[in-house]
Amino acid sequence: MGEAMEEKKTSKKMLVGIGAAAAVIAVVAVVILAARETPEQKVARLLDLGNQYLLDLDYEQAIASYDEVLSIEPQNEQAVEGEVNAYLAWSEALVAEGDFDRAAEVLQTGYEKLGDERLKTALPGLDDRRAAYEAEAALADIKTELDEFAVQAAAFCAAEDYEGASRLLADNSDLLAKLEAAGTDRYICKETEGNPVGVYVIDGKHYLYYGDYNGEMREGNGVWINEYNDESEYNSPFTTSTGEWKNDLPNGHQRVVEEPSAIKVENNYVYLSRIEGNVVDGLWDGEIVSEYKGGVHGSGDEWFSSFSKGNVTVIKEDRALSPDMPFVTAQNASGNNYLWNDQVYLDSSHGIIGFAESTQ
Repeated sequence: MGEAMEEKKTSKKMLVGIGAAAAVIAVVAVVILAARETPEQKVARLLDLGNQYLLDLDYEQAIASYDEVLSIEPQNEQAVEGEVNAYLAWSEALVAEGDFDRAAEVLQTGYEKLGDERLKTALPGLDDRRAAYEAEAALADIKTELDEFAVQAAAFCAAEDYEGASRLLADNSDLLAKLEAAGTDRYICKETEGNPVGVYVIDGKHYLYYGDYNGEMREGNGVWINEYNDESEYNSPFTTSTGEWKNDLPNGHQRVVEEPSAIKVENNYVYLSRIEGNVVDGLWDGEIVSEYKGGVHGSGDEWFSSFSKGNVTVIKEDRALSPDMPFVTAQNASGNNYLWNDQVYLDSSHGIIGFAESTQ
């Protein structure tokens, strides 16, 4: 029994010894083969190694392999190309993790080493991508609230209760301030009944779009509403623009309806109730028809004026008759009544609210 056990132990020792010897022989063989490699063979082997590391997303090892090739052949185009791709891919992987500082360091290191313009060109874009990444993260925190807001807004618009939609914008000013803080000027929700809803920030003011989209672009027909504001006794508290959109801007026929302020209605002051015509990139262009109500224009007659890219065309000028407002900019259908304006009106751009200085 004891002799048998001794024989087994001896066998195991012999096997271990043989295995160790084989390992040593293998290492020696590799060393010998490596020593016998020609420079060309070594370059080819290192290029294959670098390419495999790159496929395995091991960017540091890939760069090390390409560096070794360049130490032998400084102008090796395959090694330079491989290393540039490794730096670019490494920076992209860091961007995906949100580590923009490290991504910039990687690109800068690669550029200083290789001088490749692709690495330099990628650097400025990191700031915009960081902003977009941070905005997306901030939006994720308020997405549920924004979606709930969009569902309510869609319900108002589907019922053509545009005042309700405008007031909803005003009631959610705190939420929309968070949208601005997130560094973005819009949020689009397509998970609504009927048309999608988009909320937009322009010059610190909030607007709602309910209508057709092509991807993220407003394209087709839609309704554009500004945030309700009744702080002024004379200005319209909200405006609704209904019509055609193209290239994410009002383009085509638009019909603008302004809600009169309470004081204008109570005192029968004149107010613009409707303005209709063609727009180009949000600006009136061509013949525009307006309708005023209240005051001396209470009959609701239509008034005609002409614009070119938001600038009004003067019909006639008479400083003797009207020194303060010497420019006729609109006339009724019969041509016997005029609307007069001043130089400020001429110098202003006119079109859809949010895209021009004035709607009139």
